[in-house]
Amino acid sequence: ITSLAIIDAEHKYREILSEENFNIESHQELVLFDNSLPLDTIFANGYNTILGPSTNNTYSELFQVKSIEIRSAAIIPLVRHGKLIGSLNLASTDKSRFEIGNASDFLNHLSEIISICLENIALYKKSQRDSVTDSLTGVKNRRFFDKTLTKKVDELLKGAENFSIALIDIDKFKLVNDNYDHDIGDIVLKTLASTIKLDLPINYCFSRYGGEEFALLIPCNISQAFNYCEKLRERVSSNIITLDNGTKIKVTVSIGVYSTETISKNLSIERIEEALITNSDKALYEAKNNGRNQVVEFRQ
Repeated sequence: ITSLAIIDAEHKYREILSEENFNIESHQELVLFDNSLPLDTIFANGYNTILGPSTNNTYSELFQVKSIEIRSAAIIPLVRHGKLIGSLNLASTDKSRFEIGNASDFLNHLSEIISICLENIALYKKSQRDSVTDSLTGVKNRRFFDKTLTKKVDELLKGAENFSIALIDIDKFKLVNDNYDHDIGDIVLKTLASTIKLDLPINYCFSRYGGEEFALLIPCNISQAFNYCEKLRERVSSNIITLDNGTKIKVTVSIGVYSTETISKNLSIERIEEALITNSDKALYEAKNNGRNQVVEFRQ
């Protein structure tokens, strides 16, 4: 019996597995801990391989298989840069398989390799996420949005359902920077992004499009997209940002919405993308000219 335990306090490994559509619940051999306490307890005497007799209850958090009687086990710490990051766990029905005093050089070497692999995976995935993430707000960046839009249009031309685009712009954002400073402007941007992300369906693509403008890809028709954006606008306008000095700032957004429903499917991917962005932007411009703090649907 083999299992791998990983300390995942920041849920970075959960995020990686989720991105790969890996169902953690169906894999009992993988154990993710929210903190280091379970493994700190096991390795209280130092980060050394533990060999010896065992039962199903001895390391119940590491071995979740109940149908096999465990009689001996080897618990090998995974350490990187002097820090415990997890453990490789082996168990057997043979009580003499893992005995105290057995040579564990191979197991220790294996744990070193696994530790390096885990670190490399985390660093690689972080670099991937950073390349498509806006560093200020933490949402996806324009590069990711453009790539996702191209993919969605390609799927549309192959028979997928219509979808909508919304461009979201903070009203009178320049006044925030002028009346306060750019640090406060950054707080407003981050707060808005968090407000929009709240309860955002997983199949929606939300990104910072540039400056105080955000983009939202909504996988539904124009009517549903309009209603969603209207609720979004109301949520933003009802949110009060309170600064550390007690100052309260209220912001509103204008939103332009357009759908693929009225776009010819005989056009190229590039032309459809251009139509979506251009017409959403025209609707946004109309919302601004009509008094701001409203949602406008582009109509030809």
